[in-house]
Amino acid sequence: MDHLPDLRAGVYQHWKGPLYLVIGYCGDANDDERDLVVYVGLELTPSARPGPRIRVRDLADFFARLDPTTGRALADDDTGPFVYRFTYIGPEWFGQRTPVARNT
Repeated sequence: MDHLPDLRAGVYQHWKGPLYLVIGYCGDANDDERDLVVYVGLELTPSARPGPRIRVRDLADFFARLDPTTGRALADDDTGPFVYRFTYIGPEWFGQRTPVARNT
């Protein structure tokens, strides 16, 4: 795991709005080449997915740049407007939402 991008543990906001507590990196027990990000949903709302609260996502998905209209991942060379799938809020969250920044 020496090639991993910087990842701060703490609260992140998904581009659609929900908040998550990112714990850090983990590896796949069945695939030494697969690194993942571990996170937990912080909001128990009617629209939250049912089931386990602890989630994992591969690095490409977690750090993806998305088209703000469609939510589709953009290629590295795409220069159009984008949002990051997850945006770091801080080490703690005190109930204030931050609007997701759109990059142009």
